[in-house]
Amino acid sequence: MNRKTMAFAATIAATLGLAACSSGGSSSGGSTGAGAVPTDTPITLQVMSATVVADPEMTVEKRIAADFTKAHPNITIEFTGVNYNDYATKLTTVATSHNMPDVFTDGPELSSKIESFGISADQTPLLGSDFIKGFDQNDLKDSYVDKKLAYVPYYTIPMSLIYRTDLFEAAGLKPPTTWDEFVTAAQKLTVDAKGTGQISQWGFAMVGTADGSGGARFVPVMRTFGAQELAQKSDGTWASGINSPGGIAALQLWGDLVNKYKVVPPGALTTKYPAAVNEMASGQAAMMISGTNGLGAILAQAPDLKGKLATAVLPSVPGGSPVTVLGQQGWAISNTSKNQAAAAEYVKFFLSKENQIAWTQATGRLPVRTDALSSPELSIPQYAGAAASTKYVISLPQVSYYPTVQLAAAKAFQAVISGTSAAEAAKNAEDQINKQVADNG
Repeated sequence: MNRKTMAFAATIAATLGLAACSSGGSSSGGSTGAGAVPTDTPITLQVMSATVVADPEMTVEKRIAADFTKAHPNITIEFTGVNYNDYATKLTTVATSHNMPDVFTDGPELSSKIESFGISADQTPLLGSDFIKGFDQNDLKDSYVDKKLAYVPYYTIPMSLIYRTDLFEAAGLKPPTTWDEFVTAAQKLTVDAKGTGQISQWGFAMVGTADGSGGARFVPVMRTFGAQELAQKSDGTWASGINSPGGIAALQLWGDLVNKYKVVPPGALTTKYPAAVNEMASGQAAMMISGTNGLGAILAQAPDLKGKLATAVLPSVPGGSPVTVLGQQGWAISNTSKNQAAAAEYVKFFLSKENQIAWTQATGRLPVRTDALSSPELSIPQYAGAAASTKYVISLPQVSYYPTVQLAAAKAFQAVISGTSAAEAAKNAEDQINKQVADNG
């Protein structure tokens, strides 16, 4: 088990004093692999971020930026916040208009598309090889595209089952390990909790929208059934495996949770991630599937739930294997940036030990640097399930059209919820994905 697994825990109290009281956190002493940072010339860094759009991430990210500009008075940071579900579209727009920011969000689902535009620099020479050695090297595996370090991660969020321990204890339940156990638990947790004669608490907060959030949560579920949304064959070509017994079974489960078992709050098809978080925070739901950022988001809404949330490995089918997607986003410095030295300094400052710990404490998004991972501040039992999940990490396919694959998976489960048979939805999704494969050569 690697260092991340041993130290994979976080406290969610929104306490930012640790980094605010630090000396600044830059490990580079004012210079980077990109060279010395100018101190006598006004510099404006343009940063396009998918995490600066909402709290709790927005507050801590802007605080880190403010601390950076305080340490570098000649540098100003201007953020462009883009919701992740819209990010691929926005990225295409700025790339094709040759209007790239200095620093921008990248990640496993995006890196191949970004490389196809030729817009990211190789991060190793900019940040320096010594700095790169400070990452948990397992977290860097998905950051490379054709041996080029396309981005450096600034958090990981292993996908797991988040559950309300208070509601589980009241119902006499343990976290489920199979999907049959999951259904049974969800049914037992769907109750008239307010004594009004109507259901007011449901077992499962489903992110049911046909977007990246819905697809990213369903894909690992489908993988636990042995089906792959996209797989590379022995001849190097790609093909979808949704239209398979496992894929059909996973789609049927998602439809049954809503229509047959009725363990999902009303309006599943329009329930985005923030709404599912609200369902958990308000006690309308007892379980959700999310990365560890879900814990931070829930506690930001309901601080009184501290100590009443936990994570578990995603359920699987009998005889099958659990699955998780490590889940990460990272910073990439544009290859056209005129401020690469300042951009590299900002990235290194953001990833200092103090700022990594403060980021994790505020958001639940886990650190990627070994010095932060070993910190006692991040030793909280509620992350045990997420830690255990890291034994079952899968890598997502690195193809430029992968966001459309996730979208096809999400549209498939929406179709089943809306009444289409799971077999037909699986066939339609597989046809859509294979068309993307053909269209992209």
